[in-house]
Amino acid sequence: MSGSPAIKHRRIYQIEAKPRTLKVAWGRDDIYNSPSIVYAFGGHGARSSDAHLLMSIFEDKLRYTNLVSILEERGYDKTTLKFSVALKPEGEAPATNRKRYSLKKAKPGELRVYWGYPPEDRHTKQLCYVWGGAGAARPDARVVSNAFEEWDVNNPGRERLENEWSRLGYGREQIQRMLGPKEPSETLLEALIQRGYDMDTLHFSIRQKDAA
Repeated sequence: MSGSPAIKHRRIYQIEAKPRTLKVAWGRDDIYNSPSIVYAFGGHGARSSDAHLLMSIFEDKLRYTNLVSILEERGYDKTTLKFSVALKPEGEAPATNRKRYSLKKAKPGELRVYWGYPPEDRHTKQLCYVWGGAGAARPDARVVSNAFEEWDVNNPGRERLENEWSRLGYGREQIQRMLGPKEPSETLLEALIQRGYDMDTLHFSIRQKDAA
């Protein structure tokens, strides 16, 4: 009589970022912490405040919704989430020839984001969103697009608090005094570019639970 098949456990790694790099992945900060989504920054220009920008989009509980919670509701496994981006090289970078146009693909069940040339515009680099079927679909890619290119990283939760306090009877001027001045609105894409990150190095991916 054969025994039950052995359950294969994934190894939980300690997440570290290379110098001048931001990295997000499921793992541990160190051997003493439980597994979670880790936001690592490698120093030499990559700062904790930059990592906080990513956290404000991926998991900030102040928002009505955050990216990870939306994707989990759509069947994605947060333990497969991966994101990385690096600062541009210091000093004058040598001129390089323009890379040949290529459309990257996603594996079955995977959502993927990269910087490149979409099929409809082979002359302007931008964030490209691809999905591999098997549960990963265009509407899911649209969710990620909204998070990267429309959500405000500088004022997370402000609109929610304004609405909640207004329902409690506070006046607009009183609410503004309580919250303080609003920061200039900025998307994650705009913030990363403004802070000197090289979009050619950006990578984001996450997979459906059944594909993990």
